[in-house]
This record gives sequence, C-alpha cells and structure tokens, in this order.
Amino acid sequence: MIVDNTHFAPGPGIVYEDDGSTQNERQFFFEIPQKEFAVFHDNSLRSNDTSTAVAYSPLSITEKIVILVETTLNGKEFKKLHPYVGMDIKVMARRIKKRMDITVCIPFIATHTPSKEFYFEKLRSLEDLIKQLVVSKFGQFNVTLSLNTRDNPSKSDYYLTLTGSAIESGDEGVVGRGNRYNGVIPFTRHMSMEACCGKNPVYHVGKLYTAICSLISDEIHRLVGLETYVYLTSQMGRSLSDPWSACVEVCGGDATPIQHQMIEAIVERNLANANETTQKIVKGELNLF
Repeated sequence: MIVDNTHFAPGPGIVYEDDGSTQNERQFFFEIPQKEFAVFHDNSLRSNDTSTAVAYSPLSITEKIVILVETTLNGKEFKKLHPYVGMDIKVMARRIKKRMDITVCIPFIATHTPSKEFYFEKLRSLEDLIKQLVVSKFGQFNVTLSLNTRDNPSKSDYYLTLTGSAIESGDEGVVGRGNRYNGVIPFTRHMSMEACCGKNPVYHVGKLYTAICSLISDEIHRLVGLETYVYLTSQMGRSLSDPWSACVEVCGGDATPIQHQMIEAIVERNLANANETTQKIVKGELNLF
C-alpha cells in the first residue's frame, strides 16, 4: 500500500529533510499489519519544535494526596455509587508541617440532584468520605477539608451543572495549566514549557519528550533514591534521539561515579527508544495523567 501525504504550505511547524522534502511530503510504502493502534515512523524523525520538557520523581506527599482524592472521585466505581458527582473536580492542598488543608470543588449534575436538601446531604457525606480516605492513607496529618466554597445558599447559588463540567459555561481549558503530565499543578516545581495534551506523540516534544523525561526521572530515582529532575531541550529539525540539551539534576546527595555512568546509560537508552515510547502512549500503556 502507498500513502502519500503532501504538505504545500510552509510554516514554522515544517521540518525539512536532507533531500529538501518535509516529513509530511515523504511517501511511505508499507503493509498495514493486523494490529490495533499501529503507528508508523522511523528512527530518523526530527523534532518539530524548539522547547524544553521537564519531569521529576518522586511525587511529594501533598501531590500524592491531591491525586488520591481526584482519582477516587473520578473513578468508575465511585461514579456508579455517586452518579450526581461530575468529572470536573479541582483539588488544592497546602501542607504546613503536620497540617494538611484541602479544598475540593465538586460539580453536581443537576439531573441527579433533586433538591437543595439532597445537595447538602451529599456534600456532607462526601466531606466525610474524602477525609476518611486521606486519613486512612496518610494518618500522620491533621486534615481539614473545605468543599464547594463558592456556594451561596442565601442566593440559592450552588455548584450545579448540566454536564458535570465547567465547559458548559465556556471555561474549557482544553490544553492549559491543569494538563500536566502527572495530573497535578506543582507550582513549586520546575515545569515544562508545553502542555502534553493535544500534541502528536510521534515527534512533538511537548508530549514525547515529556514522556521520556518522566521515564528517565523515575528510573534514576529508583537507582539513587534521591529526588530527581530531568530536562530535555529540543531543537527544531534535530533528531529526537539527540536533544540539544539533556540535563539530570539529583537533589540531596551525590551520585557515585558508577551511578553517573548508569544515569548516562538510562538517558541514552530512553532517547533511543523514542519509537517504543510513542507506541506505549498510543496504546494507553503509558499514563500521562
């Protein structure tokens, strides 16, 4: 089979090959394999942007608590038991020594909320459920919880939605501040220049390099047992396996000379396996939040 995808409008997103063609103009000759989620590309693909991706390991306790609350409330089993709970859930947490303060915004679906009495009853039960959940996993903290703090009962103003999301009021946030690769918005952490959502997983560094950074940081953290940051900077037109800059930051201690060699090998191997990482993203085997 022959697939011929032409591109006639040059622009900042076009990457040129040595023969003067672009990645989109090349002809591909292949037989379609009988395999779901097939992605076709080769090892010579080049970055279509100049950007920097950042990932870190491990998650802090506060980050783990935020993810625990959000994933529980948005879990399939939870939704079956609580159909009135929408999906556009926001969780903010702050930790001061042994004190953990959590604010959660939970949209209620109007068709499953018959009265304001029902709303308040379920809100109280959700507050108890969330607090018990956090305390059961992280009992070392004194937990305080606030839910739907914008509610104004005197004006009958509650967090009721038709769809369970703020998207119905124009607050869509399709690819924005909340779409970080690990599901949290860590304002005290180094963050990537790009959101990973909405990007091509084959050659767009906003997605691919973010995924590779995450794999590298997790592996190095397991090796040295220290907080690790990984930075990969792409250069438009440069091979994805050869970033313009690759930097590893290990915090709280020094790696041994042997560990330095192992860290370099981890970086090189994950960059060389970019195609494999793309396949995992497309198949859903690699969870980018």
